[in-house]
Amino acid sequence: MARGFYEAVSADPTMAVTDGECEAMCHFFAHLHEERFGGWPDTGSGISRESCTNPAGWSA
Repeated sequence: MARGFYEAVSADPTMAVTDGECEAMCHFFAHLHEERFGGWPDTGSGISRESCTNPAGWSA
């Protein structure tokens, strides 16, 4: 749903649905880690899980 969904909603905001990307799954293991160890894991990776934050990566 990433790029196609982003472009569809950008063109017509009525296409948006609540939590259409199941964002909660992106943080599933972080929440699990928090429950078990009392905090989110510090990976230090700096990787963003936000979709469509790198349009340059879309070029063919």
